[in-house]
Amino acid sequence: VQYFIEAPFRLPEAPIVTHVGSATVDGMAYDLVFITWTDVEPQDDVDQYIAWFEKDSGRLGFLQYTIRDMMGFMEGCMKYEDYRDVDGFWIAHKMTTYDRPGGEPNLHIFEIQSAKVGAGVPEKTLIPRPDLKGSK
Repeated sequence: VQYFIEAPFRLPEAPIVTHVGSATVDGMAYDLVFITWTDVEPQDDVDQYIAWFEKDSGRLGFLQYTIRDMMGFMEGCMKYEDYRDVDGFWIAHKMTTYDRPGGEPNLHIFEIQSAKVGAGVPEKTLIPRPDLKGSK
């Protein structure tokens, strides 16, 4: 679940990023971007995403995803909404699982009551260490 909160900030780490089209859902226009690691072909242990970015704000609106490292293969869709500025970071405060963009909500609703950037963590903890970076 934590990854869905982090996804808007972590997806840009992926080495494979390709614009795959545009779509409109409920009057909102989106750019669709395919995102993955290692290879564009499906893999047993690496997930793939289609991120739906709102054309007017650039924020993540939907995230279609696979889950391949648990239970063989699953796919789903998360809708991101109720973005709020938290210390300069736009954080979605409501995330809902859907069967597909524009479809019906189907299982989970995650709501963030409050958020704080850093939360008292020492600054050196937040500085990336390239020697610790993994593939995914």
